[in-house]
Amino acid sequence: MSKKQYIVEAALVLFSEKGFRQTSVQEIAEEAGISKGSFYRYFPSKTDLIQTMLKDYQDKITTNLLQLERSTSDKQLTLADYIAVELRAWEEHESFFNVLFTEMPHQEDEAIKSIMEELRFTLIHLHQDMLRSVFGGKVSPFIEDLTITLEGILKEYILYFVYNSLPLPIDALSIWISSQLEILIDNLEGTQPFLTALEDTDKEYKTSFLLKQIQIKVTDANLPSIERKKIEDSIQFLVVHFTEEPKDAFLIEAVFCYLKNLTTIQLEIKMLEKLYIQGEKESDRNK
Repeated sequence: MSKKQYIVEAALVLFSEKGFRQTSVQEIAEEAGISKGSFYRYFPSKTDLIQTMLKDYQDKITTNLLQLERSTSDKQLTLADYIAVELRAWEEHESFFNVLFTEMPHQEDEAIKSIMEELRFTLIHLHQDMLRSVFGGKVSPFIEDLTITLEGILKEYILYFVYNSLPLPIDALSIWISSQLEILIDNLEGTQPFLTALEDTDKEYKTSFLLKQIQIKVTDANLPSIERKKIEDSIQFLVVHFTEEPKDAFLIEAVFCYLKNLTTIQLEIKMLEKLYIQGEKESDRNK
């Protein structure tokens, strides 16, 4: 475990025992076995520590889902498989989220608020991908409604087990939630989606958000100048050509292929590519 991770673990223990506000940097340093000055070499403040914990959770869940898809490429994953991965990631970070939601005024801290928004956006997109991957095109018209339903069920069950101090029965709960969504999806025929009117605006927001996050990650990454320039030029190409008509599909797909090999922005690029493909399919249907 790295020294930075030792500090994170020590802080989490103290935050859980004493609370965020009541825990001093000196106490975190002592718990981690370092000097107060060493703490500040890694984290400018306690708030920066919370930001790191949030990013760790986001990286954990997205990485685990990508690994699940790679490791089971020869079989059809169920919704329960995906939900179980997400619940396990949450369980590993349960103490952190208890601190975050009971004590941290994240609406008052712009940095934490920004990361929370990024996390929420990432989870929404992952949930939509889960549903499309498992159930295919039949859920596309209802994707916004089904995503909200899935997230609401997940949230309320997690809160129930947290507030009652009960262990989370991950496998059983994953199967139960999945089975209820399947019943709902099987009975969608003849009904109309509720949130269809928001879909176009939502896609524009998602595209803009993803491009912004990609640019931020590339700026923050420790890359050789030549490699950074190639990546920045590729991203700028997408910014310019993503929405223009007619699109140069061959070049856009080639740029996606190149950028998907970059681990730092792989998840965001895959999300952006899916938005592009969905948009092209809709354009073809409307011709």
